[in-house]
Amino acid sequence: MPRAVGKDLAAKSDQIADALDSGNVCEAAKLADRLKNAVEAAVAGGQVPPAFQGELEQTATDLQNEVNCEEQKQDDKGKGKKKGHDGEDETTTLGTTLSTTTEESG
Repeated sequence: MPRAVGKDLAAKSDQIADALDSGNVCEAAKLADRLKNAVEAAVAGGQVPPAFQGELEQTATDLQNEVNCEEQKQDDKGKGKKKGHDGEDETTTLGTTLSTTTEESG
């Protein structure tokens, strides 16, 4: 792998860790999206040796799936409500939206 590509991916990874350490999960999620895109581009561009491609792509995907940013929106009564439909919470994960069904109380 070219040194510049390795340094770039490592720097992106460090930025994610720094954002998480400071409690900025939404920023970390955005950065994890960028890391995943950079990994995909490096693999597609032939800059990652085949022996490392699978593990690198899986690690970036796992990180992307682990770092989630829950966004809030206002409902009709002005109270904050998580995005989703009828008992579903939507979590934005590095450019991907995942839905999980939850029980609503009350």
